[in-house]
Amino acid sequence: MRLIDSNVTHKLAMAPTPYFTSLVFATIYFSLHASGQVPVPGQSTTFDTAIPTGPVGGCLTASSNADGAPVIIHDCSVGSAPTASNTWVAAAGVGKPGALKVFGDKCLDVTDGVNADGTKLQIWTCADGNTNQQWISAGQPGTPQIVWAGQNKCVDVTNGNVTNGNVMQIWDCDASFSNSNQNWGIAIITEPKSVSLSLASDASLCITASANSTSAPVTVEACSSNSPAQTWIGLDVGTIKSALNNSLCLATSGDATSAGTKLVLSDCSQTNPANAWDLDWQAGRVENVAASNMCIDLTDGDETAGTQLQIWNCTAGNTNQDWVMSFNF
Repeated sequence: MRLIDSNVTHKLAMAPTPYFTSLVFATIYFSLHASGQVPVPGQSTTFDTAIPTGPVGGCLTASSNADGAPVIIHDCSVGSAPTASNTWVAAAGVGKPGALKVFGDKCLDVTDGVNADGTKLQIWTCADGNTNQQWISAGQPGTPQIVWAGQNKCVDVTNGNVTNGNVMQIWDCDASFSNSNQNWGIAIITEPKSVSLSLASDASLCITASANSTSAPVTVEACSSNSPAQTWIGLDVGTIKSALNNSLCLATSGDATSAGTKLVLSDCSQTNPANAWDLDWQAGRVENVAASNMCIDLTDGDETAGTQLQIWNCTAGNTNQDWVMSFNF
């Protein structure tokens, strides 16, 4: 299975990541016209300043695990492992406002919510709906900045000083991306182990393997938390496997590629493109590799539990093809 970012049109000009290379992302990746490191919701990353620092990178770092702890720049040397203090979880992924979490329950936070150039950054216990903690993560194609959602303020290396301990600030975002104080490279740390998919127009319905057997129909059924029948694994080998049986994969019936072909479980084969799928998590679309421009589709828009899914011509805005993907790490 490939994870696709539909907005990728060119490779990001971002700072080299200090201790992770693109090989980390060799199996789970986003690509269309070019590949890039683009976090999905819940994925852990580091953020490395684009300001030249020699062999020692400078990472966005929480100075301690306490409310009010300053967010600073700190060395992240070549060969070093990420630490709890510089590992951030992009709760909403890229391109959507959401929290940037650290230490599990702390969030990147604008001190006192002051919307002014030079306001320093801190961490604070995460709170749903706290606008001081809403960020659009670096990694969106063409956007190497970490943007305070809705405010046109960016995470900024204060005075361009990359000395350890320099406290980060917010500053007006540079629309040209030429201000290196605001540009960040990212490195993916965790990869999804599984995914579940619910219908965007009815979140109570999930893509489901109807039975643990070859040729079992793949349907929509009432979502059930942690159900193996609704959990899809093997995301690192180019196929989508059922958690019911890791030798069975999501496929088109008879490996057919025409519109209206129903979906079933089939014996997994990494060489069979009918077993391979591109997941465009931002658009909510799942496209078959073997069939040109064919997406997983709710047959006839029938939201009745038990409806067998099909492939159909991919169409932007088609609610029958719009799926919410929940990744597990």
